[in-house]
Amino acid sequence: MNALVSTYALGWFELVASYVVLAALLLSINLWARVRWWIKASVTVVVTAFFFVSFVSVEALLGWPADQDLPDRFELVYAKIVEPNPASQNPGAIYVWAMALPGAGPVDEDDIYTPGVIDTRPLLGLMPRAYRLPYSRGMHKKVFDARTKLMGGVPQIGLKARKKRKSGETAQQSEIRFYARPDPILPPKDPRSE
Repeated sequence: MNALVSTYALGWFELVASYVVLAALLLSINLWARVRWWIKASVTVVVTAFFFVSFVSVEALLGWPADQDLPDRFELVYAKIVEPNPASQNPGAIYVWAMALPGAGPVDEDDIYTPGVIDTRPLLGLMPRAYRLPYSRGMHKKVFDARTKLMGGVPQIGLKARKKRKSGETAQQSEIRFYARPDPILPPKDPRSE
């Protein structure tokens, strides 16, 4: 459920509906407020202009990577690695396009290919999302290997595994591991369809 909430995006219908509500609120205030007509007209024009500016600006934001944690279980769609460049003061980053998978919590490495342990069906209604991860050599190698396998035709899933805390660490650290996607569990055939 956490992945569903974190990856929910406001759709166009909801955006237009929010504009309609704000326009109705502005209209009701203008009808009942005892303010000069030119002030009412100016406020209405400015607010209407901002509706169009924000509506057009939202489209430019679509597709930018989120600085959020990856879901606990996800299918790798693609990844791009930008190595650090001290000359341009670029700290580097790893960009991952992923689709959240149902389920949460750790999975033992021995159980990954046990049927039914990992549901490989993407959550309905969710599209791939872009994530930005901080650059590290270890993550570079893992993501590069997973991307190479993905480009070779082997779908990859990612699982977050909780690392044990070292003395002095205050936050729980997580580690991402990639595996070949298990075969999906297909529903039984309907005997009437044969």
